[in-house]
Amino acid sequence: MLNPLYITMQSRKAHLCLPEPERSEQKQPAFGRNMVGAGLPVLVSLLLALAASTGSAHIPHAGTAASNSSDHSALLSFKALIRDDPLQALGSWGNRSTPMCQWHGVACGRRGRRRGRVVALDLGDLNLLGAVSASVANLTFLRRLRLAGNRLNGAVPSALGHLRYLKRLNLSDNSLDGAIPPSLSRCRQLDSISLGYNRLKGKIPRELAALPNLGLLELGRNELQGEIPHELGSLHNLVVLDLGHNKLGGTIPAEISNLVNLEYVDISNNKLTGEIPPGIEYGLGNQVSIHGDVYSYGILLLEMFSGKRPTESRFGESFGLHKYVQMALPERAAEVIDRDLLAETEDGKESSSNSNSNMDLRIACITSVLRTGISCSQETPTDRIQIGGALKELLAIRDRFDKEMCAEGEPAN
Repeated sequence: MLNPLYITMQSRKAHLCLPEPERSEQKQPAFGRNMVGAGLPVLVSLLLALAASTGSAHIPHAGTAASNSSDHSALLSFKALIRDDPLQALGSWGNRSTPMCQWHGVACGRRGRRRGRVVALDLGDLNLLGAVSASVANLTFLRRLRLAGNRLNGAVPSALGHLRYLKRLNLSDNSLDGAIPPSLSRCRQLDSISLGYNRLKGKIPRELAALPNLGLLELGRNELQGEIPHELGSLHNLVVLDLGHNKLGGTIPAEISNLVNLEYVDISNNKLTGEIPPGIEYGLGNQVSIHGDVYSYGILLLEMFSGKRPTESRFGESFGLHKYVQMALPERAAEVIDRDLLAETEDGKESSSNSNSNMDLRIACITSVLRTGISCSQETPTDRIQIGGALKELLAIRDRFDKEMCAEGEPAN
């Protein structure tokens, strides 16, 4: 288990009675929060993308697939509910001279039953106004759905539960309301759910505990009520749990202590009472300098992507993890990268050229991550990159990785 475990709260007291904040109508900027914890969801999503590009990339046999005409119709139905497209991002959609797989934000598979079928829909940060059409559920082979950073309203369609291959769902930073559909629990391959910064109401569905691969659950900045389901304690692969800034009540479930892979928890600004369950350590950044936060984040980056701990016997005061990684880059990068992140894919139909290209892409992206870690963990505080700059670099690396993998018909997430 990687340390430290960050749990953001408003008080160091064991007894919690966290005040409910007034909801701000102004969206917070993506990089306006000077705290290490804000970057962990980005870090985890990058790790999930890398992990999904290895052994989990092969999709099981799904029987006879419908023609891509159903995908075509589903996308046009989605467009029909968009009332304003200021950037004309969907201008190519429906144009007979532009193949569906070349429409903006659409990625299709290139091999097997995925060939010509939509596997990723990425329409984030386009200022789209409208609703999420339930027709998206007809994109049978969809693995990634990202509609974050728009002006989408209405409910999260319960029909999304039919997407049996969906791995990443990101509808954050919109104006969605209504309840979180329990049907999402039927998307058994989901490893990331991001629904933060919306207006979602109701309870957190306890059914989400049935998702065995879930690594990130981000529901912060909504209007959720009720108690934190104790069933979430069975999500043993969970790394990030963000429930902050809601209207949740009751006590913190003791079962949360069972989440051995948990790295970041935010349950601040709720109406929680009672004792903090034993076994949960927590840290606050209130009394730590920003430079210190950046240093810790940099070491965490180096630790997670090298697979090495700063406390290992090979490292001492004069030769630490920072210098170990720095000396290896760039020529010997593959020697210091965690071997699990460079595992070969299990898709036997993949050509050797594609496999080599995939490996080169992973090494290049992880090398960029390690460089960011080095920039964060410089010895002199004033030489360290600011946390906002580090997050921007990580997002750029993740987006590059996703884009390249989608171009090969194998979406990384």
